[in-house]
Amino acid sequence: MKNESEKKTINVPLNVWLNEKNGHIHMNVNGVLTSVNNDPKSKRGNPSLFSILEKELIKAGKIREESEVE
Repeated sequence: MKNESEKKTINVPLNVWLNEKNGHIHMNVNGVLTSVNNDPKSKRGNPSLFSILEKELIKAGKIREESEVE
């Protein structure tokens, strides 16, 4: 088993929220702000990461699933 100095992974403070006005998921990564959206053609587009974060926000009760919003 590897000791801490041999491991290649770290934990990073991460806060995530949905900007309902533009549909982007914003992240505060240890004080650095960034965002991701679901449009693969966009500079900030990453549908895979967007989906993962969206599911976590839904699971945490912070947003509702698309099918529930109506």
